[in-house]
Amino acid sequence: MRSALRLSDDAVFYCYRALESLRQEFVDESDPRNSREKASWDRLRTALSVDAEEAKKLAALATPRRHGANPHIAYDDRLAWLKWTRELVAKYIEDYLPTLKPEADGAFSVDR
Repeated sequence: MRSALRLSDDAVFYCYRALESLRQEFVDESDPRNSREKASWDRLRTALSVDAEEAKKLAALATPRRHGANPHIAYDDRLAWLKWTRELVAKYIEDYLPTLKPEADGAFSVDR
């Protein structure tokens, strides 16, 4: 997200990279190797209420930049994708990252 915010030409590329990174958090190594990626996308979409069509639109916008092209993307469109991605990252943080709880001895324990 930091790179998406800093590099306007690459904003949608980094938004999609953030989405791909979130998807990695939903990989289950016990899934068959040939269906692991699809299964993790399915889990991500379910867990974070990601609209598959929106994710496909973002992927389509990011693909040219991933391959060296630099298509113009309007400011309002970049801003919309930044907000969309930020909401997904925030939802992941809120719902899926463990919370650290301070203990009496000054240590921290993880609360899920």
